[in-house]
This record gives sequence, structure tokens and C-alpha cells, in this order.
Amino acid sequence: MTQSGCRVFGVDYNRFIGVLLRSSRFDLAERYYFQKFPQDDMDKLNYVPDIWAFNIYLNLLCREKMIDLALEDFHSIVKKGRDPDVVTYAIMIDGVCKVGRFNSAVGLWKEMVGKGLSPDNKACCALVVGLCEVGKVDLAYELVVEVIKGGNVEFSTLIYNALISGFCRISRIDKAQAIKLFMTKNGCEPDLVTYNVLLNYFCNELMLQEADKLFKKMERSGIRPDVYSYNQMIKGLCNTNKPDKAYLLMVNKMEADGLVDAVSYNTVIKAFCKDVILERLTSCLRIWGWVCCRIVFSILKLLTTYAKEGKLKRLSKRVTEAIHLYEEMQSKGFSPDETTFKLIIGGLICEKKLSEACQVWDQMMEKGFTLDRAVSETLINAIHSIDYA
Repeated sequence: MTQSGCRVFGVDYNRFIGVLLRSSRFDLAERYYFQKFPQDDMDKLNYVPDIWAFNIYLNLLCREKMIDLALEDFHSIVKKGRDPDVVTYAIMIDGVCKVGRFNSAVGLWKEMVGKGLSPDNKACCALVVGLCEVGKVDLAYELVVEVIKGGNVEFSTLIYNALISGFCRISRIDKAQAIKLFMTKNGCEPDLVTYNVLLNYFCNELMLQEADKLFKKMERSGIRPDVYSYNQMIKGLCNTNKPDKAYLLMVNKMEADGLVDAVSYNTVIKAFCKDVILERLTSCLRIWGWVCCRIVFSILKLLTTYAKEGKLKRLSKRVTEAIHLYEEMQSKGFSPDETTFKLIIGGLICEKKLSEACQVWDQMMEKGFTLDRAVSETLINAIHSIDYA
């Protein structure tokens, strides 16, 4: 076109560059956009592509993680006669955050705000999510708090959830709940992720009353709990020595909705087995002190003499329930993890069900797991003691 004397408009270059970029021909796109050649040079012809074409170019550079080139070209845009707009900054902030260059992201944000540009949801989302993922939640909140209070930008739940999750990770639950309250007042209703983040915190901190209140509020709000929601509750119940309630929750609620998964089974099985082993260890410690912790087999022999019959029946029930769940999870195609295998074997040893323990050991090895030396020696010693009895 230029050689034939036809007049070339900016829109022609925009379309041409757009085709080159979508074909990942960055070399040719850059040639036409930035470099000076004797012919076919936009600058020489006084044609400057508009910000739309430039944003396409930067977006594809960032997508290809060519951040250094993107930054270099970004800083040269003013010399080419164009000022970056909010979309340009959003693209760059998102790009540098994804490669972990958060100082550059903060610098770009401050530059954007300093120019009087109002950040949009994409720019806020890129900065907040990026900073929160690396634990810089206070900085993220500090940078966007004025935008939030201004009410000029309609924030997505993703931004609020990133802040709530970030504050939960550093145990600032008061701040997390304040943001949840604010988002509701600001017309952005908490979603499933919001509730799950808070459930995770409450259950990790063993605040089960708060977790239960939140769970019920979640259901009243019309949000249906998913498998993650239930697994958080199961985790909390098991960690507070309430495996029976966890089991009932799994059977009565989760199974009815088809939400039981491998995590559900593994968590409850571990809790039942730990309960058996812990109580038996405690019985021995009261009598003999810490020395018996060294040899689990000695504990088993002592228990036959000192444990009460009623206690043994209850503990035996625990192992039976654990084994039942273990078999059930396998029948449904779920695989136990390494810890579950070890605790199942430990529980069976405690109940002197050595042949069953050996079978589980075989299954464990088939899955590629190995048994700890202490547990394997305990099992072998238990088998030998029966052989020589």
C-alpha cells in the first residue's frame, strides 16, 4: 500500500498488527510497531497505532510471559504518542503479578492512580489476588481500600474472597469478617468460596460452634454446601475427638447428596484409628510411664491385663468401624492414603487382628507405600510372639 502511494490509515495498521499478534508473529509486529526501517515504518509515515492495538500487543506478550519486552515497550509508548489507559495498566499489572514481580505491580498501580486513572475491576483483581497469594494481604488491602470505599468500582467476589482468604491465613479473622460484612452491604453477596474459606479457618482453629453457625447460615442463604464444605466440618469434628459425629455427618448428609470422597473416608478412618491407639497408649502411660512408648507390642500385652472390659469393647468397635469404612471406600473406587494405611494397620495390631493387618500391609505395598520400620517391627514381633506361644 505504501509503495503504491495509497494512503494508509491508523486503522489499517491496527488490523494488520492484530493479525500478526494473533498468529504469534511478535517479530513482525514489533518491526511494524517500533523499529525504524527505510520503508514500511509507521513512525516515518506519522502513523501511530492507537491504544487498542497496543493493548493487544502487550496482552499477548504477557500471555507468553515475555515480561521484560512488555515492560520495555510499555515505557516507550509515551514516546510513540500514546498514553496508557486503565486497560493497559490492568494488562501489565496482571502480567507482572503472574511472574511474581510484585514490586513492579505496585509501582504500576501507584503510577496509574497518580495519573488520575480510576482502576477497574480487572486491575484491582490482578493486584489483590497476586499480592494475597504471596501473603502480602495488608499491602493489597492498603492499595485498594480507597477504591473500595469510593464505591466507583463494582468489585467481584474474587477480590473480596482473596482478601478474606489472605486475612484468614494470617489469623486476622476479625478483618476477614469485616470484609465479608462490607461486601454484603456493598451489594456483593458472599458465595460458596467465601463460606468455604471461613469454614476452613474455623475448623482449623477448632472453633466448631462458629463453624456450625456459619454452615447453617450458608444453607439459609440458599448456598448448597459442596464436598469441600462438608470435609472441613468432618476435619473439625475429628480434630476435636468427635469421630462419631463426623461419621454420622458423612453417612446422613454427604452420602445422601453423593458428596463423599477419598478425603472424607481418610479423615474419619484416621480419627477412629488414632482414638484406639491414643487411648491404649494412655492406659499404659498411667501404669508404666513413657518407657512403654518405645515398644507398641509391650503395650498390647499389658492391655490384656490392665484394660477394662467395657473399654476394650468400645475400642474394638472403633477398629471395626474404621475397617468398615476402609473397605467401603475401596469398593467405591477411592484410594486410602499412606497415613490411613498405617493407622489401619496400627489399629489392627492393637486389636491383635494380625492376619488382617498383614493383608492391609500387602495392599499398602501394592499401592507403592512402605510401612514405617517401627510399625513393621511391631507387627513382625506380634506375629512371632503368637508363633512361639
